[in-house]
Amino acid sequence: MRILKTGDPCPFCGQPILTKDPHALRLLAAIADIVGLPEPGKEGEPHEREVRGPGGRASE
Repeated sequence: MRILKTGDPCPFCGQPILTKDPHALRLLAAIADIVGLPEPGKEGEPHEREVRGPGGRASE
């Protein structure tokens, strides 16, 4: 389970997390882990589950 911090992308919608409540952050991370959502990537990083085709280009 990834520990979420204020400013991290939300695992459900991708928007920055605004809350500073540590209990809410742990609950959000636990729910995302139970549901099986992938960890959100940071801007500019390729998504960890992205499928690459020949030549390293993303497949459609």
